Amino acid sequence: MKSNRDIESFIKEFVKDLAENNVAVFAGAGMSKSAGFVNWADLLRDIATELGLSVDKEHDLISLAQYHVNENRGKARINKKILKICTRSRSNREP
Repeated sequence: MKSNRDIESFIKEFVKDLAENNVAVFAGAGMSKSAGFVNWADLLRDIATELGLSVDKEHDLISLAQYHVNENRGKARINKKILKICTRSRSNREP
């Protein structure tokens, strides 16, 4: 467990970085789901089907995405898919 001094030092540095607009939040993919975006499995479902795989049976979705990139000799198709889904998700949330 961290000492109070370590925690206080972290808070002091964090507040300083925050004031300088030098802070970022790193959150897992689950955060985007509640904001109306798809999760990894939903994003890769069609891609897995194209490859003859089931996204529900795959555990390493990053490797599935890389396999798709390798099979298609580039990222163009997966990038287009991500852009399309994210654009659709964002427009579905707007009034």
